[in-house]
Amino acid sequence: MQKLTFLFVALFFFLIQPLHAQNAADFMPQSFDSRALFLDVTLDEDGNPVDDLERSLRLTDIEIDGDTGAEIYVFNECSGRAICDDNDSALIRTFSRKVQGDVIHVGISEILNVDFLEDFDFSLEDLIPDFDPDQTIELVRLSESPGSSWQILDVEQTLPVPDDFDEFLPDGINLEDELDISLSLDIRRLEDETLSLDFGDVNAVAFLAGWSLDITVYVSVPIIDPIPATLNLLSEYGPVFYFAEGLGQVSTVLEPKSIEVNEDAIGLDEEIARLPGFTSTMFAVDDLTSAEDTPGHNLPEAISLGDNYPNPFNPSTMIPFSVNQPGYLTLEIFDVKGRLIYTVFRNTYHASGTHNAAWDAVGPASGLYFYRLTWIGQTDRQTEQQTGSMLLIK
Repeated sequence: MQKLTFLFVALFFFLIQPLHAQNAADFMPQSFDSRALFLDVTLDEDGNPVDDLERSLRLTDIEIDGDTGAEIYVFNECSGRAICDDNDSALIRTFSRKVQGDVIHVGISEILNVDFLEDFDFSLEDLIPDFDPDQTIELVRLSESPGSSWQILDVEQTLPVPDDFDEFLPDGINLEDELDISLSLDIRRLEDETLSLDFGDVNAVAFLAGWSLDITVYVSVPIIDPIPATLNLLSEYGPVFYFAEGLGQVSTVLEPKSIEVNEDAIGLDEEIARLPGFTSTMFAVDDLTSAEDTPGHNLPEAISLGDNYPNPFNPSTMIPFSVNQPGYLTLEIFDVKGRLIYTVFRNTYHASGTHNAAWDAVGPASGLYFYRLTWIGQTDRQTEQQTGSMLLIK
């Protein structure tokens, strides 16, 4: 009996070992000395890249949210395949990740791209009036086996029929004034994959954030009650997120989608919409592609950006910086979503020396903000950028 008990216990620990071995922290980036580079590509409805919509993302900083403990990744974004630190960046983009055991939490707004609703004249506010964009969700559950899923949203609403909705319907079909919408978001773990990236092959875990959308309309028929007709528009449509050990999120893929509807009650059997896709893929992690190795970056730093003080602050703070080479400077403030909210000064000439700039944050709400200093050389027009973060508490 004792031998059987020992064998059972040994077998139990052998079976659960792989679950404990998969710690979510292992699937977060372990080192950023080399600064990761990503390439975002928009795909048209046929799956072909749209060249003028390519964007490069360059990881420049990692911040820790003092309230939640989440890691906030700060990226510079620029057009095409250029290295962002060597060009004027269009904006700063941020993504947050929080690890808890075998789970990686992300902000729901990062995966809540519901532009497809606009094709049917609906908005997210129509469906979820009390939606909280700061909500976090469990995107990764490493203890779940491939095929397992969990629900994030499940919404049912009765709304007026949009004015242009009859464009999707055959001629002669009259609808009642209201329709029912069912919208859900589920996360499903897919089979692990080996991805062939530009710098080598990596083994990745994969998770699908899938939207399902059903719309039920009611066909007006004389004398009898309206006839319901349900249009199954989407089923698990959404991006697939790939995470690799030591590297974090290495790829995101959203395949283009053709929406075809077959509903006998209204005589509809055709394609009613085509949705574009996109890919976002890490294409470099080594120092060979860093901005410091590109022409024009072998000189001493032209600027040195200090930490703002006080920090945290309310409502005013000072941002110190030093200019080692005279040039034209721009100081901008961004919110945590990468939106430019204030320009302290733009293309203003600064001589060599130590300077201070004040920001009076009377209007903005409490939260994490980023400040970016851009220098353009007076003679050779070289550029340099540095970024810092600050916390406003009201």
